[in-house]
Amino acid sequence: MSGHDFRNSLGAAFFGYVLGVVLYGISIMQVYVFFIRYPNDALFRKVAITVLCVLDTLHLAFSTHMIYFFLIEHLGDFITSSRPIWSLKALGIVQVLTIWLVQFLYLGRIWRLTSSSHFSKSKWCAFAINAGIIMLMAMAIAVGLIFIVKLIQIESILSRSKSFEWVVYLGFGMTAFVDATIALCMSILLHVKVSGEDIWNSTNNVVTKIIRYSVCTGLATSLVSIIYIILYAARPSTLYYLGIEFSITRLYTNSILAMYNARKGLRKMLDMHHGSNDISALKFTSTDHEHGVSFVVDSSTSPMSESSQTDGRITPTITHQVKAGKRQRDSVIDTVPVAKHL
Repeated sequence: MSGHDFRNSLGAAFFGYVLGVVLYGISIMQVYVFFIRYPNDALFRKVAITVLCVLDTLHLAFSTHMIYFFLIEHLGDFITSSRPIWSLKALGIVQVLTIWLVQFLYLGRIWRLTSSSHFSKSKWCAFAINAGIIMLMAMAIAVGLIFIVKLIQIESILSRSKSFEWVVYLGFGMTAFVDATIALCMSILLHVKVSGEDIWNSTNNVVTKIIRYSVCTGLATSLVSIIYIILYAARPSTLYYLGIEFSITRLYTNSILAMYNARKGLRKMLDMHHGSNDISALKFTSTDHEHGVSFVVDSSTSPMSESSQTDGRITPTITHQVKAGKRQRDSVIDTVPVAKHL
């Protein structure tokens, strides 16, 4: 590899580092918003967010050390720069842990979706999906452990190593597969849950937004992993792939944080729609004392129907559909990482 190619690859790594710093700032802001907006959230959720924040900070620290090593301390020293320094190995380990945690959080939401009352009617379907979740978790853990072991054993980062090359392809290929599968499963399950219940149109709109977000984030992280594989395969003796390495984990962190922080906004959106819907669904029972019959006035449909007399008062009652709609609304939000999430 020529000095010109090496300098160009360092430039790509530097710009990837800058992007990673920007994304780190966004993730810190989102962590702050989470703890301010949801002070009474579940303990497990708070612990998960705290761990993600710590991992993200460690990732930035190791990235900074690598950039200092390549661009300042040993600039132009090809032999020294080809050494797998300790921060590179630490960076890889932190990256695996971060991706594990975020993927497990999403897979946990899928597990909760299949455990809801709607899917309990199809036990075999729920069992198959949950078995698939367990398999995905096991595969992700196995591939991640293999990647960490091979990363620790690596001898040079500027030469193609057959023993490590296939691990890179397998690791990032598995990451892309899991991300795409999560996005697909979340979209299908939420669509089935909504279409299988009689709920408000506003809830359908919110779930549609959640589905779109899941697809976009899943495709984004999958695409970045694929780009990493392409760069590593095409130019293994350069540092172009480090531009992806410095920022990829921030995509995972920011995606899950954005889903968590969106809960209050989604609930407010639903409440605004449901406020008017609840009024229109009120029924008033009026008794005609002269003829001994009562009439039920439904403000959502206007016509009156005759029914047996109960008492002489006008009694407003919320219909069963309104109550069911609210319960379903909360159920849908609470089963997505946004209500936790969605």
